[in-house]
Amino acid sequence: MKLNFVLFPTKEVSKKVVYQKISDGRTVLSRKSTGFVISENNWDKNKERVKPKEPNSKEINSKLFEIEEKFNEELNPKNQLDDILDTCFLDFMDDYLNNGHSDGSIKSTTYKKYNTILNNLRKVIFDLGKDKLPFKDLKNIDTIRKLTIGLKKKNNNVKNGVKSPNVVRNYLKVIISIVNHWNKFYGFDNPINTHTFLNFTQKSNLSKSAVYLNEQQFEVLKSFQPDSNNKKTYFPQLLAKNIFIFQYYLCGVRIIDILLLTNKNYKEDKFIIPIRKTSDIITAPICKPMMDCLIPFYPEIYERVVDKIKLIDLKLDVNLMEYLLRIEDINFEEIQYQDLSNIVDKISKMIGYEEYNKKLKEILNVFNHQIMIEFFKEIQELPTRFLFPMLKMEDFKDSFDKNRYLNLREESIVKSARSKHNNSLRRISEILDLPTMTGHSPRHTLTSHLLNDQQITEDNIRIILGHSSIHTTKIYLKEKHAYGASHEIMKRFLESNVRN
Repeated sequence: MKLNFVLFPTKEVSKKVVYQKISDGRTVLSRKSTGFVISENNWDKNKERVKPKEPNSKEINSKLFEIEEKFNEELNPKNQLDDILDTCFLDFMDDYLNNGHSDGSIKSTTYKKYNTILNNLRKVIFDLGKDKLPFKDLKNIDTIRKLTIGLKKKNNNVKNGVKSPNVVRNYLKVIISIVNHWNKFYGFDNPINTHTFLNFTQKSNLSKSAVYLNEQQFEVLKSFQPDSNNKKTYFPQLLAKNIFIFQYYLCGVRIIDILLLTNKNYKEDKFIIPIRKTSDIITAPICKPMMDCLIPFYPEIYERVVDKIKLIDLKLDVNLMEYLLRIEDINFEEIQYQDLSNIVDKISKMIGYEEYNKKLKEILNVFNHQIMIEFFKEIQELPTRFLFPMLKMEDFKDSFDKNRYLNLREESIVKSARSKHNNSLRRISEILDLPTMTGHSPRHTLTSHLLNDQQITEDNIRIILGHSSIHTTKIYLKEKHAYGASHEIMKRFLESNVRN
């Protein structure tokens, strides 16, 4: 076996994390972060050491030397396997979280949640009269049973207080993920079987169904106009409604991704959306409903663009130009969008001009598209700002400048904004007598509408929603939309064999 030190990327492009890599020939056996984040230019690849110009270079190189010495000493110990299995899971998880948080690979909110689980697990071990949880104990099914029972208890003084089954399952799933990480990099010779970890938990028979709007309800929402006389609720409700609609047309992205979307995420004719949950990127084309959602927040830009673009600026084919020339006394250099719109309205009321009116509407669509392109272009050229006025850029400047995850203060600001957004959606739901909407409802609404389109496959839905695997999409559709393979098979059978 051989030990090497290699660099791994972080959220900040110019910074790298030093990892220790153990390999056997071409097979990589383990990788582990040293916790040292350095400038890539200050790394000597041949010597596998930090160059003197890197701050704390002596300290880092000294630590790397210690790791090498320890590796060489332990290369062929008699009880190597026993030593690995004697590793305390609690200490391993603690190191895993701290290293990941310090090098930027674990988000602040994830770090906080996982630490809550770790503290719960520490209390369970303490109540069992122990101070450690060796990995070898996780091979014992009775240990798993005792841990599960202990995790069910709430960490407060409420008599007979227990956590919900789903909370306990989520805790155990996190523990499983940590154990599987250990299996991959350290316990590969004698891995822990995690398939038994959920044996003593109870899963709810029915997950909470997704709240979504059908096509008719969605149209009701789009036509909703908040009470302009109520200054307290008008702007929050207008903002909530328009964010909902914009989310829907932007691939149903999660509410955190739409709140943190900036004008610089627009490129040419599309939005490039960073997905915070998966660290992935998806793209979505712009459309007129998106522009309509933004006009109330950028009225000056819209008015300027509409005034600027003339009919003569449009690129029209010869066929459409022919229909325009039939209009008497038309000045191509001066006619604007509203002028042409008025002409179309007049002709639409005339009998026998249906084909003529159809062609003019096509020209109107070209006009609208050009306005939309110019509108988004001018917004993109503004100084960096969040697309919707829900958050202030100065509160997040450090994260955006350093291209890193949000810190706990920033996460708290986003959480507060989400709460206000959900409250506004709840009030709109009550006014319109719609299902109680939340910031996640646009995602569910889009999914429901996609399922109704026979040309859209499950894999298409996976791509649109930004899921990392089709397995995730299948679980999502089954648990949130009660849609599974049985539904599709029976639907085809009924269509072929049952006559109305």
